[in-house]
Amino acid sequence: MSEKLNKPQDNYENKEFANESLLGEEKHHRLQQEIDTTEIESTKEELFKNAKSEIEKNTIEKNETLNKISKLEKDNSTDNQKGLNFTISKDTRKIGLNKELKHVRSKLNTIDKTGSKVIHNDIVQKISEPIARTVARPIPLLLSGVLGFVGTILYYIFTKYFGVEYNFIVYLLFFVVGFLSGILIDIIAKLIRKTS
Repeated sequence: MSEKLNKPQDNYENKEFANESLLGEEKHHRLQQEIDTTEIESTKEELFKNAKSEIEKNTIEKNETLNKISKLEKDNSTDNQKGLNFTISKDTRKIGLNKELKHVRSKLNTIDKTGSKVIHNDIVQKISEPIARTVARPIPLLLSGVLGFVGTILYYIFTKYFGVEYNFIVYLLFFVVGFLSGILIDIIAKLIRKTS
């Protein structure tokens, strides 16, 4: 009978052992999960550190490249300031102008081609360019035309109203006065532009 009494106690000890072994397995499983979690976190940290160092390295390389480029641009700009600029000679300009004129004339009709040849003749250009710089200014021509027109109309109304004979020289007088006032305005405008 003593054996019968001992058996339930053995069963109880076996159950405790089984419970302890189950608890041990759970603890082991939890510890394994914690180890796995810490390994993942340490791996994440290492990856983050590696990525951060790569980004910093790329940023430094990029900054160095940009600095080199800006130095080269500065060197090029100082080289250009030292007189390495090339100028285009009159002959080169003339050749380019003639090529462009031939190209444009190929698209024109015969009358326009002839007109273009006359206008772009060297003799005509030598005469017209100085005249364009001095006499044929746009503001004086505009004012001479406007003053000639308005002055003539007012003079015509004046002659009709008072019965005075109309004199055709008055138109020329208005035209010349308008032209001279236009030149004066043009000179004043140029002086104002230069001072500002």
